[in-house]
Amino acid sequence: MDTGSRLDPRTQPPAPCRSICLPHLTDFPFRGPNPGPQTSRCALAHTPHLFPDGQLARLIGDLFGAGTETTTNTLLWCIVFMLNYPTVLSRVQREIDEVLGPTRTPSMQDKQHMSYTEATIVEIQRMAEIVPLGVPHCPLEDVEFRGYTIPRGTTVMSNLYAVHR
Repeated sequence: MDTGSRLDPRTQPPAPCRSICLPHLTDFPFRGPNPGPQTSRCALAHTPHLFPDGQLARLIGDLFGAGTETTTNTLLWCIVFMLNYPTVLSRVQREIDEVLGPTRTPSMQDKQHMSYTEATIVEIQRMAEIVPLGVPHCPLEDVEFRGYTIPRGTTVMSNLYAVHR
């Protein structure tokens, strides 16, 4: 991997972050406090205040927690909806049997042949409010949006429930 230029060891993120982040972020286009044209460097190396020690572990924990929560909720709501809509259950089961047969486990390549099953899962996630609020965001500068001023540093959360209804 071409990193463009070597990172200064004094500004690299802590070791636990470095082994995971740097292979993926060294080609991240970064416009930092350094003057000059856009350079290909690790954003973490130039903005340690944005990614302090321990934050990576918390972020990865959040990702696993969010993934576990949404998967569990999707499966639980799938059971509820399938019990209430047996014709949909029959059609999904028929499609699974046609594509996979009685013994084969599904793979990502099967997705393109299981459009009804995928549409059913997406509809269940939409109707069941699996994730009613989006991930919190924070503007880096004051923003004007549809006549409203959102000050820099304000936590903004989207209401996905309202968007999907």
